[in-house]
Amino acid sequence: MATTGYRFRRRVLLHSGTNPYYGLQYDLDFIGSRFPIYLIYTNDDVQSQCRPSPPRESAQKPFPTSCFARSPPTSDPAYVENYQRIFQHMNDPSFYEMPYFEGYTRSDCTYTPFLYEDGGMGRYWTNGTSTWFENQQQHQQHQHRRPNEVQEDLEANDVTDSDTFRPFIPPLYRTFENDFHCSTDTSEEFARQKAWDEISREIESEARAWSLEEEARRNASFREAERTREVQEEARRLQERSRVKEELRRKRIQEEMRKAREEEERERVRRKKAADERAMRHAWDVYEEKWTSLVIMSGKEDDGTEPLNFSSIPWPTFTKPSGLRSITPEAVSSFLLSPNHSTSQSPRERIKKALRRWHPDKFDRVLKHVVPDERALVEEGAGVVSRILSHNKLWRNKTNLSNSLLDNDVDEVNDG
Repeated sequence: MATTGYRFRRRVLLHSGTNPYYGLQYDLDFIGSRFPIYLIYTNDDVQSQCRPSPPRESAQKPFPTSCFARSPPTSDPAYVENYQRIFQHMNDPSFYEMPYFEGYTRSDCTYTPFLYEDGGMGRYWTNGTSTWFENQQQHQQHQHRRPNEVQEDLEANDVTDSDTFRPFIPPLYRTFENDFHCSTDTSEEFARQKAWDEISREIESEARAWSLEEEARRNASFREAERTREVQEEARRLQERSRVKEELRRKRIQEEMRKAREEEERERVRRKKAADERAMRHAWDVYEEKWTSLVIMSGKEDDGTEPLNFSSIPWPTFTKPSGLRSITPEAVSSFLLSPNHSTSQSPRERIKKALRRWHPDKFDRVLKHVVPDERALVEEGAGVVSRILSHNKLWRNKTNLSNSLLDNDVDEVNDG
């Protein structure tokens, strides 16, 4: 053949004495010799070619150079049936599931993997080569086998079939070694193809280097991002720890300030209470001293002492009243019943003693020592105090004393 290069081929043995599924045994009388014939299907010329294997005996007649005709060269019914059956299977897509890859060369093209002489076949047909018929037979046999035996056969066939019928994987790009068309101008084609191969290898090397650099860059970027994330996470933890510590310190300071304010407030209340107690005791002592002086003064007609006025009268209030409106039941009761003075006297005794002092009949002894201009005012004030002291409801609420006791005290004072 004149065509050179690679071809995908599927070979089917027509004649074999060992397995009828390779094709029925038939004596090729139409060429006067007996040797195997196989069909070759190529993907470049898309036609079936009948080629003889090398003759076993030199006395055999040469095989015709071509038998492309779809009709068999003999009228033998058995041969016609086998011939048509082969071509019928070739039209079945499953017939080409496992193509056979075979190369050949000419004297002007030495870049093919399987070499043999121009115009001759490179190797004999071997028994290990699987065909469509053999696959059908094995499939029928496996249907009646046990699972373990089927698995063993499949594993055994994988070694032979995968090596013999491995598919052809096209190259990624054309090179001088896998070009499908070899030119007769070897010098120019060789130089051009060699330059192209060098460029292709450089591109592939640069692509591989770029891929490695890109992978290294991505890894470095990932590591940098991881370090940045760790630093940010550590900074966030430190910031959170500092914030919590500052919050605790602020709360502690606030608590200390609150306690200090409370303590200060308690101290202020205590000091104020102590001052009020001292002031109340002092006011009570002054009140008692003045009444003692008034009692002494009232027993004399005129001893030449300074006359009394409204402000010099010892009224039963904590502060000196500025007028009659300042003499109220609350002021009188809080002064007389204060627990800060006269602890040896009961509330009833204090009220009874005050009733004797401020009774109108007894207070008349004091009025004669009051200046005439203020005598009426002092008399009215004494009446207000006397009415307050005689108000049973007020004292009952303050001292829990019964009305009978209070009435008895009032009657006793009035009778006395």
